[in-house]
Amino acid sequence: MKTKQFILGALCCLFISTSYAQRSSSTVGTTSPTLPPQDIAYLQSQFINGMVDFVEAVRPFYQPRDTYAQFKSKVLAGYTSSGGKTTIPILPKEGEGMLFKAYTYLSSGKSAAAIAKEDDGKTIGMAYVFTLEEQQKGRSQLDAQAALFGGNAAALDTSALGKQMRKRCKWWQLWCHLLSVVDWINDNGEQILGALSTLTAIVNMF
Repeated sequence: MKTKQFILGALCCLFISTSYAQRSSSTVGTTSPTLPPQDIAYLQSQFINGMVDFVEAVRPFYQPRDTYAQFKSKVLAGYTSSGGKTTIPILPKEGEGMLFKAYTYLSSGKSAAAIAKEDDGKTIGMAYVFTLEEQQKGRSQLDAQAALFGGNAAALDTSALGKQMRKRCKWWQLWCHLLSVVDWINDNGEQILGALSTLTAIVNMF
């Protein structure tokens, strides 16, 4: 297990370094990924499954007729000031996008099956790219995921409602919701590094 984690970490570091360099070059956007269509379709399906898993993880925070602000304040209730009041952090657009899309599905009464049919995988795909870029900046895997939702893993774990949840993944642990994607990259890292410009380009094809 430790060997596999080491290999995965090494591949991810190589992958995000390559992606970062390519996005900085003058040829960014001029070359489309050459991944086989069936692989793109597989990745999209797994990102969609990950989004369904994420929505189900935050579903307990939602109550009928909640506004987005109310829902968000409950999800991020662990961020408290010295006076005990919740102080909502400013989220990156990728984290905000994840919470808002989850809220949209929940407030519309969508079931997991309905979400799977409607979602395109792009929102969570871009959130995943964000975590890889945060790792490239030197954050740990855990901190890179927490950065989506304010950057404080301890605060994300202190919500009273969050503590009551006994699920496979903590709601904010994106890589846990996307284990099949992480495993695919682990198994196909050489192909990605050799054939694709960036994971962003793949996600934008969804």
